[in-house]
Amino acid sequence: METLKFVKFKRKLKYSDIEKQLVDIIEKRIHDLADYPTLRVNPELVLLVANLTENGAVKGTNKKELVLKILNNVFSYSNAEQKQVDEMIDFLHANGKVKKVSFVKKAVAFCKDWLKRKLL
Repeated sequence: METLKFVKFKRKLKYSDIEKQLVDIIEKRIHDLADYPTLRVNPELVLLVANLTENGAVKGTNKKELVLKILNNVFSYSNAEQKQVDEMIDFLHANGKVKKVSFVKKAVAFCKDWLKRKLL
């Protein structure tokens, strides 16, 4: 059974697997918040999910639909709430609030982590 982990996904299955892993990670991160049920339509939570999706999704993924899917899985929105969240995502994106983490920040974090592992 352990030899099955060496068989890798290709093409569409690969993207589907990456998307599923991203959804699982983001949902877990939302559930880790102490009072997440009270944050149903909180703009800050929507922005967090949008930024996480922006930084984790692969090319060709419909990120807006993915954000809506994640939030709907966690909270089970009504039609009115789903429309409100949809408009909130559009607003955040139009005003430049959804951003990708820069390569420099990623490189600095990687170097710090590497130094910690080597020196400590």
